Amino acid sequence: MLEGKLTAAQDAFDSAMAARQRFLLEADIEDVKTGAKLQAAVDTASSALIGFDNAIAVLTNSIAEVDGKLAIEKQIADRKEASEKLAAQILLVDEMLPAWLQISRNLAAALEAIHWRFESVQMGAFVRNCASEVQNAASLTSDDLHAAVVNIRDGHQEIPREPEVFVPPPVEPKPALVQVFTLHAVKWTDHNGVLRQSAKWHDIECCRIQRSAPCGSNFVRKSLITTATGGGMSRYRLLDTTRAYAIEKLDESGERERLARCHAEYYRHSL
Repeated sequence: MLEGKLTAAQDAFDSAMAARQRFLLEADIEDVKTGAKLQAAVDTASSALIGFDNAIAVLTNSIAEVDGKLAIEKQIADRKEASEKLAAQILLVDEMLPAWLQISRNLAAALEAIHWRFESVQMGAFVRNCASEVQNAASLTSDDLHAAVVNIRDGHQEIPREPEVFVPPPVEPKPALVQVFTLHAVKWTDHNGVLRQSAKWHDIECCRIQRSAPCGSNFVRKSLITTATGGGMSRYRLLDTTRAYAIEKLDESGERERLARCHAEYYRHSL
């Protein structure tokens, strides 16, 4: 609102100054009455403009003072909160420390009572030493901590900062290993009436393995296939667990019987 009034006062002052300048340049300078009237209008507009400027300056200073008071009050409230938090933490330590020291001494005594066991005696001595160190440290820092409560509240000591929480960087998931297997197999009953099965495993990656030894080595290291060397060449075969998994998948898809027939036809023509 004040800015709008200041703009209007500035426009009125500019108009009054322009009218007086036109009078001095174009009108009869002997017309004292008109000149005095125009000068009075300029003085009035100038006074109003100065008044609004002063009002805005006073308001700006008042806002700055209020902001400063709010900042001081916030700092006082923050210091009070931090002081009360530290006092509550110290009170909790003062209440729990004697009981913890007594429990530690009882534990040390119980361990040391098993004197025929070397490890028990050592553990008892360790617990007793730890309790003594904690008690000594508490007696040395207790007065400083209680003094810090007052110093933080009165502004003589900075407010303790909260510990930074470590956020581990996101880990990009590794892509899952995907393999597609097909099975060519045939079942028959031998002359003794025993059900037999012949199977040959084949997949796209296995075809590549036969032409690339480093690729096959990678699959061996990943425990996806096994290798056997004989007759100057290496042979790769799938693990039994992988074979069983593939059979299960073929049964689920309903392709096992069709592939078994294809396998039988293949070997019938080959033999």
